[in-house]
Amino acid sequence: MKIMKLVKRFIHEDRKLFWAAALLLLGGLIIGFLWNDSGSGFNESGAEIYVSNDFRDLITNNLFAVGTIMLGYVTFGVLSIIFLLYNGLYIGLAIKEAYIEGVSIIEIVIKIIPHGIWEIPALILSGVLGFKSLQLLLHSIFLGQSMRNQITVHLKKVVSLIVIIVIFVFLAATVEIYITP
Repeated sequence: MKIMKLVKRFIHEDRKLFWAAALLLLGGLIIGFLWNDSGSGFNESGAEIYVSNDFRDLITNNLFAVGTIMLGYVTFGVLSIIFLLYNGLYIGLAIKEAYIEGVSIIEIVIKIIPHGIWEIPALILSGVLGFKSLQLLLHSIFLGQSMRNQITVHLKKVVSLIVIIVIFVFLAATVEIYITP
């Protein structure tokens, strides 16, 4: 699997960005799960759990989610921070709502893992991509690296990340719709 080797290389090369994105998503998830709202939780707070049995709707929703995180690229990571936290919060609230409704933690994990092994890395890699412009700028300013010398490698990595993220989103949706409905 050439794609997985590429992902491993990206994670290794950008491990600080990867961990920053992962911790933001996890932080949001924890906050969402621990959120104390007086009602039964999620639906009374005005949010709705997005559930679709339609492949196209699920793809559209998930591409929108990773796309909003990737928008951090044009804001030097600011939107990535906001939307990683938001998506983590959303996941945490959904897990809490299922738990409150009587679904066991083991059952929740079993339902999440098959598609989550693709969807969660897609969210995190979207965050990595969202932070890449800030990384480029900081390398240019503090390490004295010429942007001109970095830009070709940088753009190749950005395009590769986008392709990998889209593939992961399609794999996650395929598993979610056809394997673990």
